[in-house]
Amino acid sequence: MKDVKALLKEARDAIKNKDYETSLKVSKSILKEDKTNYMALIFLGLSLQEVGPEDQAPKAFKKAIELNSTNPLAYNGLISYYEKIDNEDAKKELVKLYTEILELEIEQKKVIEFCEKLASIGQNNSDIYDIAKTVYNAKDKVEDKATINRVVVNLLSSKVTDLPSEILQIYEECLYCLVSNDNTVTSTQYSAYLSVLYKQNRYKDLLEHAQVMHKLFENDNMPLVWICKISNQSYLENKEFAQNCAELTKISCEELLKNDPNDAIGLFTHGIMLVEDQKLLEAKEVLTKVTRMRPGLLHAWIMLTTLLVRLGLYEEAIHASEASEKLLKSIKYSNKKLKEILDCSLIQLYSISSDKEDWQKAIELYNKITNESTKNEYSKYAILAYIHLGKFAEAKSQIQTLTDDSLIQFLKAKMYIQEKRYNDALSLLEKNTPEDSDWWNEIGQIYWKMGEHKNSLVPFLKAAKCDPNNYLTFFYLGNYYQKANDTEKARRCYEKAFKISPNSLDVVTELSSVYRQLKKFDTAQSLLKSLTTGPITKKNCWAYLQLGLSYLEQEDYENAIDRLRYVVRIDGDNVFWDNIQKL
Repeated sequence: MKDVKALLKEARDAIKNKDYETSLKVSKSILKEDKTNYMALIFLGLSLQEVGPEDQAPKAFKKAIELNSTNPLAYNGLISYYEKIDNEDAKKELVKLYTEILELEIEQKKVIEFCEKLASIGQNNSDIYDIAKTVYNAKDKVEDKATINRVVVNLLSSKVTDLPSEILQIYEECLYCLVSNDNTVTSTQYSAYLSVLYKQNRYKDLLEHAQVMHKLFENDNMPLVWICKISNQSYLENKEFAQNCAELTKISCEELLKNDPNDAIGLFTHGIMLVEDQKLLEAKEVLTKVTRMRPGLLHAWIMLTTLLVRLGLYEEAIHASEASEKLLKSIKYSNKKLKEILDCSLIQLYSISSDKEDWQKAIELYNKITNESTKNEYSKYAILAYIHLGKFAEAKSQIQTLTDDSLIQFLKAKMYIQEKRYNDALSLLEKNTPEDSDWWNEIGQIYWKMGEHKNSLVPFLKAAKCDPNNYLTFFYLGNYYQKANDTEKARRCYEKAFKISPNSLDVVTELSSVYRQLKKFDTAQSLLKSLTTGPITKKNCWAYLQLGLSYLEQEDYENAIDRLRYVVRIDGDNVFWDNIQKL
């Protein structure tokens, strides 16, 4: 028999010449004499892959690894074998092999190649996080660290929302290295980095990097969107932070909406700025549009809810609060701060309701507040609820904890009003008259209830001056001018109230009545038809009723019967059903 070296050379040459039958025969002859010959096992494995039986090839390579676990040749042989098989078991073997060979390999080109192959397998692998760590740790073996960083980033990019903290830190570090090179960074990489900063609640760093990104990629709106997004959320959750970046936000919002007038995040920011400028009706329109465009945008719903409560728009505020509550209950949006804001808004809303159950809800929500500062801020509304419920002892007990003299004065007056002690209430309210719409409305309402209608005008006018967005003020003024037989002024006031609160039964009833008095039947009917486009329900049957009465007044009996019949079906106890019988 030839010596082993000669036989190994013969086997190597045969493989080089693709004469696998010969290499198989020679390898077996060597191993027959020396079962532990490493190279003979390698040649055997390579030959078996070509001439078969193929499933015996891994055994040869694995035997070689047992003999010498620090030589990468056998690993390469196994990798070559499993790369030709497309199933999950083969992929698992490849992950294991690439991980092991990366510990042995010192050639930089090979290290990068193995990292790329390992990452390509890892995209849909349950061991993706271990794979990411393996690739990341291989950086120490190469000078071209940027390529390794890119491999890690590409591997993890689809999993960023679920990354555990250790892996998120690796992902963030790799992205940071990429964005630190202005010459090679891409907008996609920078955007991903901003997302990581957001996930880590590093809002200050995010704003700084967003500005850098904007300078590098002037035509990319993403950094502007991020600036607006952080400002929007901070406006609700951290007002001081939002104020500190107000100028940057303003500039970014203007540029974003110039580039894309329908960007929902930019419009949200614009809506907030309108609120800050006291342009509440414009803000309502914008924020409503935002929630329609992005119904999953929790902060926008919360902002809209607080605005609608501020405007006193009960039905709309309830709808917005329900949408907010639904989002808050999802795991994705678990946020105690926003929950507190929503609950406090509902306390305020329920306290101005005319429903006894709402007053009780206001008190229940108030009693759940744990933050003392917040409790003090919203105690006014809990006290109002107690007053509405006639629970004066509880109201007085709460009033004793207050330090604001004007608020104490106002709440005591509310108790007098509840007891119909109007003169006592007036004495308190007229003793001190701050620039407060609710305050002046109370004075005007007291005079109205006392039958001193003329004396109510000035308080209502002052209330309108204090807050031009309070629909009740203009409703009261409309009532005043109706009483004074100034129908035209009444119309303007009711129209103003309707513009602010288009879903108010009282407002629409009076406005449609004024239109009919002015013989503007088409206008009255257009108004009511706009409110009767959908299916009739108990909530909107009043609009059908008013439309029926409008037709009745014009002696259009057919349409009157048609509309009033709907009302009877929905609300059979309504006294207006008699109108049909009279026809």
